[in-house]
Amino acid sequence: MSLESMLASLTPEEKLNAMDILWRDLSANPARLSSPDWHGDVLAHRIANPSSVPIVLMFSPFLVLQHYVRCTIQFKYLPTIM
Repeated sequence: MSLESMLASLTPEEKLNAMDILWRDLSANPARLSSPDWHGDVLAHRIANPSSVPIVLMFSPFLVLQHYVRCTIQFKYLPTIM
């Protein structure tokens, strides 16, 4: 069974739990993940110009995505994240 077909068989709640497990696993060893070179440029710009940072970017991308998905599933609407 492929990973895609396994994921397709999960409920939305199971998919969120899987994302949480994956996120914890990946973030436990951040040195194993490399960021693209342009990330440094973007971060330097945002540090130099804090008012240009959208408020949503001050939060964990996973938490923002999790909130977005939960609102969509539970409340049947797409929240504004920017």
